[in-house]
Amino acid sequence: MKVLNFGLAKLAAADTHASATMTARGVVMGTVGYMSPEQIAGGDVDSRSDLFAVGVMLAEVLTGRRPFQGETAQDVARAVLRDPWHLPYASSQARALDALLQRCLEKDARSRLASAEALRAELIPLLRACPTPLA
Repeated sequence: MKVLNFGLAKLAAADTHASATMTARGVVMGTVGYMSPEQIAGGDVDSRSDLFAVGVMLAEVLTGRRPFQGETAQDVARAVLRDPWHLPYASSQARALDALLQRCLEKDARSRLASAEALRAELIPLLRACPTPLA
């Protein structure tokens, strides 16, 4: 089993009858607050889009709110596309964790971490080093 787009499943192109009724190239679908910039723009998505969503979830777990906010879905989409975000903590451990989150939340997919394995390899030691609560 594979989870795609965290809440939005997309059928394989081989099943053209079913996929034609669900999604189409250039159509934007998903929960805006978790969507990558390329997904919002209707571009091609790959596993790096999932890493963006994981970065959003990590930020939400660590702060209690999503990193990109707005009054409307359009405001949130604009924030995802344009606004920077950083963890609001100052400890050295939090700064190291923020640096990793920045690599998940890069606006340009090519600048994001290459894989979930790469994220895991860096994230677990950083989380273990963080004080509780994060400061």
